[in-house]
Amino acid sequence: MGKRSALLDRAMLDIESSRVSSLSSFPLSTVERSWKNEWHGLSIARPVGGGGVFAPTTPSHSALSIFHRPIYSVHAKPRALYKDLVYILLNLRWSRLALALTCFYVGVTLAFACVFYFVCGESADVWDAFNYSYQAFSTIGFGIVYPTTRCGNYFIVFEMMISMLAIPAMTGLVFSKFSLAHVKLALSTVGVVHPCYQGDVDALVFRVANASSARHLHRDILMNVSVSLELFRVEALETPRPVLRRYHLAVKQADFLMLRLAMQVVHVIDDSSPLHGICPADLDDHNFMVQLTVQGVDSNRHATVVDSRLYTSSDIHWGRRFEPMMFPPTAQNVAWRVEFDKLDATTPISDNMSPCHTAHHAPCRRRSLSEPRRHDWIDHIEAQFLAQTQPLIRVDTGMDDEYSIASVGLYPTTLIEAKDAPHYFQYTYYHLLHMKWTRILLGLLAIVLTSAAIFGAFHVIRFNEGLFIAEDMRPPAFTPFELCFFLSIHTLSTVGFGDIAPAPNDHYHNFLVALEALMGISLMAIVTGIAWSKFALPQAHVKFSAKMVATTLHGHRCLLFRAANTRHMGDVAACEFKLSAFFEDRHGTRMMHDLALVEPKWPSINVPVTLIHIVDEASPLARYALDELHKEHMVMLAVVSGFDTTFCETVFARHMYSEFVTDKAFEDVVHLTHSYLQVNWAKLDSDAHEDADLRRTTNMTML
Repeated sequence: MGKRSALLDRAMLDIESSRVSSLSSFPLSTVERSWKNEWHGLSIARPVGGGGVFAPTTPSHSALSIFHRPIYSVHAKPRALYKDLVYILLNLRWSRLALALTCFYVGVTLAFACVFYFVCGESADVWDAFNYSYQAFSTIGFGIVYPTTRCGNYFIVFEMMISMLAIPAMTGLVFSKFSLAHVKLALSTVGVVHPCYQGDVDALVFRVANASSARHLHRDILMNVSVSLELFRVEALETPRPVLRRYHLAVKQADFLMLRLAMQVVHVIDDSSPLHGICPADLDDHNFMVQLTVQGVDSNRHATVVDSRLYTSSDIHWGRRFEPMMFPPTAQNVAWRVEFDKLDATTPISDNMSPCHTAHHAPCRRRSLSEPRRHDWIDHIEAQFLAQTQPLIRVDTGMDDEYSIASVGLYPTTLIEAKDAPHYFQYTYYHLLHMKWTRILLGLLAIVLTSAAIFGAFHVIRFNEGLFIAEDMRPPAFTPFELCFFLSIHTLSTVGFGDIAPAPNDHYHNFLVALEALMGISLMAIVTGIAWSKFALPQAHVKFSAKMVATTLHGHRCLLFRAANTRHMGDVAACEFKLSAFFEDRHGTRMMHDLALVEPKWPSINVPVTLIHIVDEASPLARYALDELHKEHMVMLAVVSGFDTTFCETVFARHMYSEFVTDKAFEDVVHLTHSYLQVNWAKLDSDAHEDADLRRTTNMTML
């Protein structure tokens, strides 16, 4: 089977190389048309009218998008929409968030006002009922109006408890939005192909600037900056199955210690570049996109900053260069001058080259021009840094079993019983943050009601001594305990309608009320802190495929799994996947082994991506057959880290695989068209009933 697939793959490559596709007109030169660069699980609709798949279209304003195209779902997403309410609110503009909170406040107040008027008959008109309601919800309580019926008093208690939870939650939401470090960079909206940038070699150039308006050079610095370029190109349109391939474009300098002003990102188009042989006519095909990603650390908040931009072929201008936008100090002007209006300004380069020339490159003795530039002093600093950051404990086969972390094996349970653990309460705060909102709210309601009942009982002890009670509230209209319970609720919620209160000279009841007020203020402060921390706590919400597929793909034994961001709002960008396997080594010790992935880094997982590990000679699984993985009790751990664009923090997600599907392949889950992307969530875990080699044979027959 493997030899037949290898021959078929070679035939496919020959056919693809012999044809000139209207979607990939410039040659690949030495760059291999490899299946490893394909975006697996993605199908492409042939463009209508001869245009390219990435032809300019109306920019997407949807919550989630990729390639400037909105994402539409077939079948429901695995995650319910209401669970993303926090992400939706935090991604709103301040004006819209203020409007949403105002609507919530008015809506709750009107709802209880209708209850007071129509159900309880508490007031003569709706406006008096509204006065009851807003004074209770906003914890004002002027004392002029107050409920007099049993129904109205109990609904006031209910509204005040909602207020004790809602107002701290709204406060925490606003605090969280203020704390988000949304630092944006100034990325040029165009790129240029600079002919003869270095000798007779062209270069693709973009410009990046720090968008700070501070007047001091040492403020608003972006530290530890790294830049990357990635090419997305549609290829093999003449075949029955067009593919989208990804190529990493090496830049001359990828890492910078700091960025305060502006810099250029340069990719040299030498013979090792996927763009080698490109000419001006290729920019009219609209068959590729280039993504620029910049990542660094904001010196103000020490938060990670990630910004990116996609460029279509129409955004790249041939035969031009960027105009200067930075000007050094002069005798007339002692400050650096940065003109951001020239960020995208370009000027033509006069040359005598033909419109579609072929560059000749002199041999390079030391390195390719597209390799990242490095300096000896940087290497020296990194060597010192790495020497200080090596792990103190190393898992090794030569270690004693007593000290080997992985020697304990793997058991089918995730429960741990820790006896006599020190610092027992240090993780209580983190456990609260990961607790569901329903449990938090029920717990707080239980605390409020229990506290009100206990303090009400203490008030009842001396009910006839020192309490002021309105005439229409006195027994037998209400029982003594009811009145004391209402007093406790009014105090805990800091409302105080004045219909029941301690007299000025009553030290007993005033002391109890002081304790209740302190408890109520402290409780609302705690609720505010929990809400703030919980709203500001980023979570990945990444969905992994339920099972891992062990199959033969393009003549190679492979393990495949999928992952996707299931949120309805917000992106998880700059993702990196890792895969590890737990199994016994030749010494009989159960260890963890890293498995290299073909494409571990992805710019976004707004749509499902397929991760592949090739089981070749270099793989720790080389000695196992694919159908033996389950028999050997093999367990795989998949981990993904990414940048949460809502909270501007790094998030992690993981999934354990212990079940494997053999001799099958994943079905395509993403469909790319000229105007949108379609995701069929029902196929995230689905696998075809024929193996990959058989499907590849079918494609050859169609050719």
